Amino acid sequence: MKKILAILVMVLFAAYPAVSQASSAKSAPVEVSGTIVLQHIISSDTYATHGDDNTDAYKVYLNFDKQITDGIKAHVIVNADKFGSQGDVGSDSSALEEAYILFTGIGGNDIAAIFGKMEAPFGQDYSQFITSTFTHHYLEIDKIWGAGVVFGIEGIGSLTAAVANRADLETRDVALTDTTAFKIKADKLMDGLSLEASMLTLGSEAAEHGDQVQTSIAGKYSVNDLTVAAERSVVKDYGFADVDDMTVTIVSADYKIGNILLKANHENIDNDHASGHHEDVVTMYGANYEFTDGVYATVEASNISYETGHGDDKDQVLLGLSAHF
Repeated sequence: MKKILAILVMVLFAAYPAVSQASSAKSAPVEVSGTIVLQHIISSDTYATHGDDNTDAYKVYLNFDKQITDGIKAHVIVNADKFGSQGDVGSDSSALEEAYILFTGIGGNDIAAIFGKMEAPFGQDYSQFITSTFTHHYLEIDKIWGAGVVFGIEGIGSLTAAVANRADLETRDVALTDTTAFKIKADKLMDGLSLEASMLTLGSEAAEHGDQVQTSIAGKYSVNDLTVAAERSVVKDYGFADVDDMTVTIVSADYKIGNILLKANHENIDNDHASGHHEDVVTMYGANYEFTDGVYATVEASNISYETGHGDDKDQVLLGLSAHF
C-alpha cells in the first residue's frame, strides 16, 4: 500500500492535469517553501544533551506543493537533516515527513479526502517553542501511511477520521496496525476560539500487548495579541505496556509586543505504571524577536522537575534562529 501511494504522489506531481477534460485549470508549477531552525543548547544535565552543550541544525524542512487540477493537490515534506540517518531510504524514510494527495470539494460539498503519508489527526499540539513539549514529542503520531476524510460542519467546524499503518521506529517494519483516529474541531463558533476533541488507537500485532489508546480535549483562544491554550491528554497502555497509563496536561500563553513574542508553557505528566506512580512537571518560558516576516531569533529556558526519587531536576537554555521561506 505504501509503495503504491508513494508512486501515486510522484506521478501526480509530474502529471499534466487531465483528470477532467472539462477542467479549465492549467498545470501549476511546483511551489517550494521551507523552514530552517538552528539551535544552540546550553545545558545542565538536560534531557536533551545530558550535560553537554550542543549546536546543530535542529530542523531543515522543505515543502513541495503542486496543484494538479481543481480540487486535487500533491504535497511532500522532506526533513533534509535526516538524510544519511538510519532508515533514510524508501517509503519508510525518516527524512520523508509527509507525502500525500489531497482531494477537496468532493461532490461539490465541503468534504476532503487525503491519501498517503501524513500526520494522524490527534490533539491540538499548540506551542510557540522550538524546545519540544512532551505532548508534541510523544503523543503526536506522524509518518503514518493511510487515508483520511474531513467533513466540514457549517457554522461549527469539521470532523476528521483516518485509518493507517505506522512503521515501528526501531525496525522500520510495519509492526503497528489498525491505527485509527477521529477528531472533531469547533473553530467557527466565535472569532478567536477553537475547541477540539480527538481519539487515537495504535494497534499492536504482538498478542501479548494491548492497544495504546489516546484521548484529548483542547481549546485555544486568541484576542488581540494574546493567545492562551490548554490541552489534556489521557493515554491508556502507553508503549503497549498493560499497566502504564498517563495523563498529560499542558497550558500555554503567548503575547506579542511589537516585534517581540513572550511565551510560556507549563506541562504536567502524571504517570501510573507497573513500578508505581510518579508526576513530572515541565516549565518553559522565553521570547522571540522577529527581524522580518518569517525570520526570528529566540531564547528559551526549560526545567524538568521530577518527583522525589525519580531523578534530579534538569535545566536547559536554548538559543535559536528560525527562518521560513
